[in-house]
Amino acid sequence: MGKAAYQDGISAPRHLSVTSKPSRPVTLPSARQVSTALSRNKDAQSPDTTFMLVQFAQFIAHDISNSTSSSLMALITAALNKYYSGALLAALVEKVPDPNNSSNSVTVQCCLPNANTSPNCPLHPSCFPISIPANDRVFGRLNITCMEFTRSKPAPVTGCALSMFILTYASGN
Repeated sequence: MGKAAYQDGISAPRHLSVTSKPSRPVTLPSARQVSTALSRNKDAQSPDTTFMLVQFAQFIAHDISNSTSSSLMALITAALNKYYSGALLAALVEKVPDPNNSSNSVTVQCCLPNANTSPNCPLHPSCFPISIPANDRVFGRLNITCMEFTRSKPAPVTGCALSMFILTYASGN
């Protein structure tokens, strides 16, 4: 594993390759493009894997769902169950104070209608929407061009007690 390389040198996800030059920027592919390139959805029999792999993946997914942002859990569940529909993209994302009523909270929306999903788009600081190409084999036919994604919090809220969640599944205990 290489050293961390953030766009701003601190925490912003990269949208340019580390080989980019100011005169010749090299844009990184979207996470969705990488995901579909690596998993071709082939029904291949494997003598090395069993249904236990799916069960273990579900345990890991449950553990991930206990992070502050659960949008990743919704996407993992969609992949495991192979129920691809627009409803599954309504992922559980971070709640923030409502700017109109401070006693309420609202869900951060990163994929707004007709919005530019560029990393330079002025969105909520937790937003990092994933652009989906028009020719995507799953979402293309549904005309979905953006996948909601909010980054999980890098540290617990001040005063929040740390919990073990269900890490025993991940560690095999």
